[in-house]
Amino acid sequence: AMENRNDRAAYNLALTYDRPRAGREAYKLAREYYRIAADGGYAPAMFNLGVMFHFGRGVLRDDKIAGYWFKQAADRNLADAQYNSAMFYHLGYGVNKDDNIAAAYLIRSAENGFPPSQFQLG
Repeated sequence: AMENRNDRAAYNLALTYDRPRAGREAYKLAREYYRIAADGGYAPAMFNLGVMFHFGRGVLRDDKIAGYWFKQAADRNLADAQYNSAMFYHLGYGVNKDDNIAAAYLIRSAENGFPPSQFQLG
């Protein structure tokens, strides 16, 4: 699905709730609004869902779910999600360790201008 203004609005609303030490209720609202935007195809919302699940921010920590959301965002060409997907595949977080897939995501991220990926590749 193509992103639309409603997806971006839901994402921006989620950002207002997704703050350090926001508390369970605020994180729950952030997650719900990120999900609305993610379901609409908005890659930054997918990335932030991955972050929430990877760090257990307002949810139970779950790298399988985090990896799913990072991959969804990575496949929509979001460079920081491509980098996170590369790291998940390299380290085996929530996915089967696979350095070939990791390298492919790392290269795509570097090509998209993400400095940590460019640094990793030298």
